[in-house]
Amino acid sequence: MHKDIRSTNNRELLLFLLFWAGILVLAVCLIAIPAESIGHGHNLCIYKAITHKSCPGCGMTRAFAAFLQGDLRGAMGYNRLIIIVFPLMVYILLKKLYSDLHRIFGLSWFNIPGLRPSRETD
Repeated sequence: MHKDIRSTNNRELLLFLLFWAGILVLAVCLIAIPAESIGHGHNLCIYKAITHKSCPGCGMTRAFAAFLQGDLRGAMGYNRLIIIVFPLMVYILLKKLYSDLHRIFGLSWFNIPGLRPSRETD
């Protein structure tokens, strides 16, 4: 059964909207900003600051930007782990979206009106 939007906790709804708006803004920024211009300036990596070596995550932001811009070769050049991390991140975000929709609105992919597979009768 679907929850009435009016019965949804306002704080919960606000957090849901803020989180997904933030994800959308981040994605748009990573698509709009050229990957090669990201990461110039002061390095924030603690591992690199201590060991003076690149960590396994170094270049991942630029790799995400390049990947979202459709430059798979460039993304692989920044960090080869992008082929594992990007699909994993998409899976995690889709799982969170499903969980949020179910928790806040009582919706699931299987009971949204119009999205149910039609049952044929014999």
